[in-house]
Amino acid sequence: MAKVFAKLKASLRGADGLAVSDYGFGVATPAAVKDLTQGKSGPGLVTLDARYQLEAYANCGITAATPNEAELEALHHTSIGRNAEELAKCGRATLQKMRLQSLLVTRGKDGMALFEREGKRLTQIPVHGSDQAVDVTGAGDTVLAAYTLGLATGCSALEAAQIANIAGGLVVMKRGTAVVTRAELLAAIRTEASGGGS
Repeated sequence: MAKVFAKLKASLRGADGLAVSDYGFGVATPAAVKDLTQGKSGPGLVTLDARYQLEAYANCGITAATPNEAELEALHHTSIGRNAEELAKCGRATLQKMRLQSLLVTRGKDGMALFEREGKRLTQIPVHGSDQAVDVTGAGDTVLAAYTLGLATGCSALEAAQIANIAGGLVVMKRGTAVVTRAELLAAIRTEASGGGS
């Protein structure tokens, strides 16, 4: 494990960002991430999708996080459903406790909710494409990757969230573990920008 992290730390020099996906298997841990993000050689942008212990990363230099609604509900011991006030309360509390710049909550057929520290904004983003997913395998990883890419290339949190929403909407329409190609994503973004999206 030490060799893995030494290699990762070396490759992070000059990186624009780091996306951390923690499934609870013990490779990604708050201590390891904190070690990677500290100091001048660490990436300026660090995004996180942690299935079980999101708030354990509160002091690890995380810029943004992308939990799903069920993870947010478990974190706050509540049920959100259609309750916009509960969603806002849980999202803002997590954003503040973790000292994030932004929090993007994926909500399945209800789209996404973007919380931004600046201006204390909450933006609801409707689902891209069909709300009848074929297979959600890998959707969270796709959203994390697309959101990180958007932020790392200078997009605002809202622009990055819209890109992530499109990418997530595309991948859930494919069976099994799938990818969204650059060409697919660009075509979908162009369609959305021209008013042809949903």
